Amino acid sequence: MDPGVEKKQVGYLKAQSELRKIKTAVDNLHELAERIEHDQPDKAGEPLVPVGVLLAQFLQDLPKELEQVGNSIREVRIRIDRLLF
Repeated sequence: MDPGVEKKQVGYLKAQSELRKIKTAVDNLHELAERIEHDQPDKAGEPLVPVGVLLAQFLQDLPKELEQVGNSIREVRIRIDRLLF
């Protein structure tokens, strides 16, 4: 296999792996929100309310960050479309 093609495939596989990590992170956020909602303590027995405050702050900034990621993805797609079509 051509080394250039192989390098591109490795990059693609890395991107897929990172996307799975993002999906897992979102699943973890759902689980944490559910635990906070039902007031379940963490594994050490501590209440999750302080974590909920941190989570709320994190989620407040998340849409801006995701918008930037979405813009970057659109830029990559446009570049690839120009190369292919």
